[in-house]
Amino acid sequence: MAPSLPDRLSDDPVRGLADDDLGTSSPTPAWVPPEPIPTAPADETAGASRPIAPFRRDYVYRAIRLVGRDRPFLTGAAYFLISLGSIYLIGFLTGDLFGSAEKGIPPFYLNVPNNISLGFLAPVGAALLCNHYNEIGRTWAYVRKGSVLADPDPAALDALEGRVDAAYNRWLFVIVPLVIAVALNVFNYIIKADTWLGMSGGITAVYARLFITANFFMIGLILYKAMVTAWSLQRILSLPLTVQPLHPDRAGGLKPFGSLSLAIFYFLSLITVYFTLLLLLDETARSNLRYYLPIYLLFYVLAPLLLMLSLGKAHRQMASAKEQVLHRLATTFNKRYRAMLASEHQEELDMATARDIERIHSIYAIVEKMPVWPFDLRNLSRFVTAIVLPGLVLLTQFLIDRAFPGLMP
Repeated sequence: MAPSLPDRLSDDPVRGLADDDLGTSSPTPAWVPPEPIPTAPADETAGASRPIAPFRRDYVYRAIRLVGRDRPFLTGAAYFLISLGSIYLIGFLTGDLFGSAEKGIPPFYLNVPNNISLGFLAPVGAALLCNHYNEIGRTWAYVRKGSVLADPDPAALDALEGRVDAAYNRWLFVIVPLVIAVALNVFNYIIKADTWLGMSGGITAVYARLFITANFFMIGLILYKAMVTAWSLQRILSLPLTVQPLHPDRAGGLKPFGSLSLAIFYFLSLITVYFTLLLLLDETARSNLRYYLPIYLLFYVLAPLLLMLSLGKAHRQMASAKEQVLHRLATTFNKRYRAMLASEHQEELDMATARDIERIHSIYAIVEKMPVWPFDLRNLSRFVTAIVLPGLVLLTQFLIDRAFPGLMP
């Protein structure tokens, strides 16, 4: 930042100077150019105070954001309307919605996997993507204005923010997912002749393919950005933290970090559900298990792995802080307990000290309930039980049935 001008200067750098400052006592001094104000080199200040914008090169999301306005529900609803809603409208107007008996194409509304993917999973994915980006902004704002860092270094924090912002917006990881998504969808559009998503599907198929391409692109892009988020969390949580076991967020004051990591987990879990759906209902996926199954297993392992890795350092600091406070409370209790028994009247207890012990019990109960991970394990377990576990059970049943026909009813 450039230093401020002295208070004695007016808005005019010449008229605000006194005569003596110009080296003359003339009442109408000759004009002397002001000295330039020193500034820091551009490369030292560029981006230092700019907030992280993880979606700067996510052009699909930026387009949806014009309508969604950074609200997850509104973003999901907008994506539903412009994807599946528009596909149905175009299909109805062109007649493609009802298929073609002559070409062997069934009606669009009978294709269960694609209707679920485009009508439910894709809008939910858009909402979770919006939530992910929102959590990134909230978390870094919390780091900036909060007291979570025990020994904050603004210069180091600026440098880290610059590195994280650059990592989120690398062109390579925008181009590669886009090329792969386009190639896969062009290939499927050409070879699938008996489906409304192929060349026989008319303009409806072209429009639908655009959104399927966008879905594939976002899966690849967010997979990379999830890794960047996990890396950035590791970096910030490797610094000394101020863990507060009595904090009202019941996560030691680190709940924003847990919310950001859960945003990754939810999105990757949704992708896992998508591949589970393909393996159970899509004939192409069922007949090419050697390609789809490794991808499915990758996401099933990657989702919890990134969750644990991103918060591992926070877990260790939280566990240590909790143990220290519990130890101090135990020491305080022992001291107060001995004082209560050492009453002047042997037949009575010191009730003032007893009330102190009662308060110690209350604080101990609060600290003992603090988790050693910065998120609510109960909410996470409910999500896994309701969303991920049923898919795993169905897929296991499917694989057993394929390996041992007739074994299961």
